[in-house]
Amino acid sequence: MALDDARDDASDEDEFCVVLDARGRAFGATTRGADADYYRTTARADFVRVNDALRRACEDIDAHGAVWIGATDVPRCGVERLARAVFELYAEGCEYDAATSGAEFWTRRGSSPGGHFDKDEDARERFGVWVAPHLATVTYVGGGRGAAPTVVFEGLTPKSRPEAENRDEGTCARTAVMYPRVGSHLKFDGRFLHGVYEEMAESTECEDERLTFLVNIWFNHRPVGVERLPDAMTDDLEPELGESPKEIDPAVLCPACLDVTPMRESSFGPTKTEYKLVGSTALPITALQACAASGMPFIVMEHRDGDSIRIEAGTSDDEPASKRARAD
Repeated sequence: MALDDARDDASDEDEFCVVLDARGRAFGATTRGADADYYRTTARADFVRVNDALRRACEDIDAHGAVWIGATDVPRCGVERLARAVFELYAEGCEYDAATSGAEFWTRRGSSPGGHFDKDEDARERFGVWVAPHLATVTYVGGGRGAAPTVVFEGLTPKSRPEAENRDEGTCARTAVMYPRVGSHLKFDGRFLHGVYEEMAESTECEDERLTFLVNIWFNHRPVGVERLPDAMTDDLEPELGESPKEIDPAVLCPACLDVTPMRESSFGPTKTEYKLVGSTALPITALQACAASGMPFIVMEHRDGDSIRIEAGTSDDEPASKRARAD
């Protein structure tokens, strides 16, 4: 490591400070209305008008990874305007420190790996601290029949991990599934385990490449190392949001009452071996596909009491070296 890099790392460690609330989010922000209602998983149709210009803009930032626009920053291009619009939608009526709040955003072409937690990646790797965004959102810019759905395991958070400090006995009594529909939008609690599962796709032939615009909402914390887009990323694109995008009523399924298929990808983590899902991991995939094909892309599965999904240890350790060192 270069001397300057070592100094920068030491300086970052000295300056890093975050206070977490009991739920694992940055402390101090208050949301509008009932807490549970604000964080519940919801989907909206016709959220944004998708055209070729928006697709190109999303494709252009794919190589940059996660980037940032703060609550007080001036948007300079179409994707920053879209990220800011998502932030403002969910920040309205909330109390937070604007200087340390904003939207972390990125795009993904095709399907991502299976289950994972969104978090401040650098804080976890460098300091052993798990900080979750307040909300996670997915806007579908490309995709349709044949594109794999987003699956959210409600209730499973980083504190549900077997080795988590102050572990809770988190179980997933509800699993939400959203099939991609161009222009639609999904929002859920930023702590929840989620992922994209190819085995649940409606068809083996995809009509359109899956392209998602992903925005995490952070209050009172900016993820370590996440920077603005380069100045060169400028355009005159003004994304068009639906005037009043309506919520999609979910179809409700009870897996215990349907034919089910065991999940192929029940293990997850950085190498897909650190953790595994156990319990009701056999899901009604045929029924899910039928719902999507009949025009109901948003589905909630309710698992019966005592038969919900939980996290157990896999075959390797997911603790970062920094945290192991602190524990010794």
